[in-house]
Amino acid sequence: MYSDEIYVFTTQRPESYLIPTEAKGGSELWSEIIRRGLFDPELAIKAASSVEGLFCCPPLEKPPQSQ
Repeated sequence: MYSDEIYVFTTQRPESYLIPTEAKGGSELWSEIIRRGLFDPELAIKAASSVEGLFCCPPLEKPPQSQ
């Protein structure tokens, strides 16, 4: 079984911070991110009920379709 992970990107450095949700305080951090409006709550529910996937907020823009 795998742990869910939160990748947090900031202007402090080019790399992201990786926080396993099973880490101490992980679920509290995730709740605070949602409470502050930094991640869409509906997307969080979709992510929590999904078996796998990448969920970004704001959503990644799809590349333009070639014609």
